[in-house]
Amino acid sequence: MFIQQEEKFNMLTSKNKSQLRTIAHQKKNLLKFNIGKSDIDENVIKLLNNALTKYEIIKISFLNSSFASKTKEEMILDILGATKSDLVQSIGKTIIIYKQNLKLKDHITLEK
Repeated sequence: MFIQQEEKFNMLTSKNKSQLRTIAHQKKNLLKFNIGKSDIDENVIKLLNNALTKYEIIKISFLNSSFASKTKEEMILDILGATKSDLVQSIGKTIIIYKQNLKLKDHITLEK
């Protein structure tokens, strides 16, 4: 299990979140993960970290079976804490998370 953390890592502003939501909704090849009944373990976190390193922004959907052991909020905190990413949006069973990677050639540039 991962330690739940409520600290924010990059402190996204509402303007940043709006910009990232627009990017996420316009991207045709946005990487999407489905979290099912298997718990959020090291392998899932490794996959999410690799995806965030390569794409910076990803979408995660929680299947109904994922709520057997934890609430959506607990799973979100686990994911954000383990990946050191920021929550951009949470609607229903789907979230969008972002982790800046300045090493990418075409990294996302946030407005200030």
